[in-house]
Amino acid sequence: MIKTTLFCLKCKIELNQKREILICPKCGRKYNYINGIAIFEKTIPKFIEEYWEEKEGSLGIEQYLAEFLSFRKYKRILDLGCGDGRATAAIWDLGEQIYCLDSSLNMLKQLQRRKIKNLILINGDAKELPFPDSFFDLIISISMVEHIPYNDLLKVFFEVRRVLKPDGLFLVRNDAWFYGILEKLRILPGQFGRKPDPTHINMMTPQKFETTLKKAKFEIIKEDHFPFYRYQKKWKIQFPKFIVRTFATHSNFICKSIK
Repeated sequence: MIKTTLFCLKCKIELNQKREILICPKCGRKYNYINGIAIFEKTIPKFIEEYWEEKEGSLGIEQYLAEFLSFRKYKRILDLGCGDGRATAAIWDLGEQIYCLDSSLNMLKQLQRRKIKNLILINGDAKELPFPDSFFDLIISISMVEHIPYNDLLKVFFEVRRVLKPDGLFLVRNDAWFYGILEKLRILPGQFGRKPDPTHINMMTPQKFETTLKKAKFEIIKEDHFPFYRYQKKWKIQFPKFIVRTFATHSNFICKSIK
């Protein structure tokens, strides 16, 4: 059993581990730690767990993740909304220790099957992270924000900002508004005829996504929008900003906190 480094949601001090229980030494609050997964989350709706248990496929970005980041080691990485670990697997060698948090217990169990080393798995809520301030050198969140109600998203981003080190990086990617249009029409490339994802409830344009990040006091230091990014990189084609920010299916932003 690996040693966890997790913190009480109330007191934000390190928890003590006693077999399958994590205990706060200050307030006495207890959290379950079962089969290598720390449980901080309440049960999510059954239909969501069933949907994610059945869903298969690729995020389509795994092979590109490392090129968005500085080629250096990060002491602590958080994969926020990690799902079954497809993004985790792409960046695991960039970190000394990687924390993986998701609201779906089933997805975390699928991640365990990948047998990636140096992971700490957490079944938790992105709006209330079990970490102290300035804890992570890098936080990634790949295709999570579209599953969060917009009114809750600022809470999530402020939590990210709280646990990110002052010089840390935040790489965040979403399935964008135009992706949602194609999905509803069932004409997504490679997914023709497939039913829309019922958990996609917040499909933002790149402009709205950027505005939300800035409201949470993040400075955007790099952005890329798909599929235009691939054409710009390969053939040096420059697309009008209006076109990119309307018809992008995915947006990637690398951010740092504004002091």
